[in-house]
Amino acid sequence: MPREASDPTRERDALGDMLGAAQRALRYVESMTRDQFDGDEQCQDAVTRCLEIVGEAAGRLRQAVGDRFPEIPWAEIIAMRNRLIHGYDTVELDIVWDTVHNDLSTLVDHVSAILQGEEFDV
Repeated sequence: MPREASDPTRERDALGDMLGAAQRALRYVESMTRDQFDGDEQCQDAVTRCLEIVGEAAGRLRQAVGDRFPEIPWAEIIAMRNRLIHGYDTVELDIVWDTVHNDLSTLVDHVSAILQGEEFDV
């Protein structure tokens, strides 16, 4: 989270992008089994893209936002984005699947709560 200039609108937009992409990824796989996911390259690409967006948007937030909401693993989210973008040829579908099924619902809950809060300025 390198940005330090305060721009609450831009940060709300980035959080909204995180939320929307995470919700889409969840929706894409909600009725799939792991075998179906493994056999569906289009869905794999769509989910991976959503995770990239989540990480890119997280990287646009100021450090102060991350500090204020430490329950969100910001560094890990950004690192996953970097891995998906730069290590696209070695992406492990186990990690993508586990992230969607074990982490995204919690992230959606946290980001939704942040966006619903009235006092967002940090």
